[in-house]
Amino acid sequence: MKSEQYAFSEETRTRATILALHGFTGSPVDFEPLFDRVGVAVRWRFSILPGHVPGGEPGGVSMELAWERFDRSLCESFEETCFRGGPVLILAYSMGARMLLEWLRRRPEIKPDGILLISGNPGIFDEAERSERAQSDEALAQRILADGLESFVSSWMDQPIIRTQNTGDLFAEARKARKLRLDAASLASSLHAFGQGRLEPGWSLIRDLECPVWLVTGEHDPKYRELARRMEGMLAYGRWVDTPDAGHAPHLENPDAFAVHLNAFIEHVITN
Repeated sequence: MKSEQYAFSEETRTRATILALHGFTGSPVDFEPLFDRVGVAVRWRFSILPGHVPGGEPGGVSMELAWERFDRSLCESFEETCFRGGPVLILAYSMGARMLLEWLRRRPEIKPDGILLISGNPGIFDEAERSERAQSDEALAQRILADGLESFVSSWMDQPIIRTQNTGDLFAEARKARKLRLDAASLASSLHAFGQGRLEPGWSLIRDLECPVWLVTGEHDPKYRELARRMEGMLAYGRWVDTPDAGHAPHLENPDAFAVHLNAFIEHVITN
């Protein structure tokens, strides 16, 4: 679906293409603060996560159709960028990282040149814990439907892990406004279908990735720092980097420091 492939930075001579995936309740526009902070000419492409089309999914709340839309969008972006030439890098945040790993599991023929996971979690390996998380996600989905989107967004953004994203600037206000344009039923369905308790854990896939994989976390996010440490030890070409003065969303909370990592990652992939 071409309308999903936003091109905020379109250079005639680019050195790489970045396919970016946002997080839960997020939007491709969340990456906009990074555009002017990338030091090399890159082409940006985006795909909207299932359940996150503003106003609701074209096929209603069917997450099977939403996955087909998402898969088609990513495949079209990947094929287009491969045709243009140059390395293809994938940047994925939180739920976007989980969806990326699921997509790569279903599409083993896809071989990106580099992957950067922001606060990524390959999933819950223990079956009992995964079942417990599925119940928690289902309860959250029901709360979205019962309380309505505005109430949910306010409570979601007030969680300790999310609260650090409320930077008080115009970008933060715009992010909240975009969340309020989502569809409650589609968002609830995305949790039901693609929450951490529903997807198969992707730890085995982590071991098989053959491209450079960088893991970026915020220094104030201990849970995801530990996950990154574990993943780094399993990756053939992995590197974990921490972002100062940031929590779960370092690209939103401290874009200047995050951009240092992103630029280093791009140069690493281009020159190796």
